[in-house]
Amino acid sequence: MMDYEIDLISTTYSEDAYQTPRETARSVYAEKLPNNASEFHAALASGFELQFVFRIHDYEYNGEMTVRYDGQVYDVYRTYQING
Repeated sequence: MMDYEIDLISTTYSEDAYQTPRETARSVYAEKLPNNASEFHAALASGFELQFVFRIHDYEYNGEMTVRYDGQVYDVYRTYQING
């Protein structure tokens, strides 16, 4: 059930000499899934601490590597598409 609202945050940079970063956020609805042991350990092995697992529609994801949920900002560790 997609009953959690998250913000997908993309970063672009200005084309001047300063290359100033600019963040743009889009709100989407997501399903919050339980953390499973294999995902948790894979994240730790890569130097990350797994906080949340969210499922969103694939057509809403545009490669954003940052997510805001409940006022906190998180890095995206991994994405994958589920068939079916």
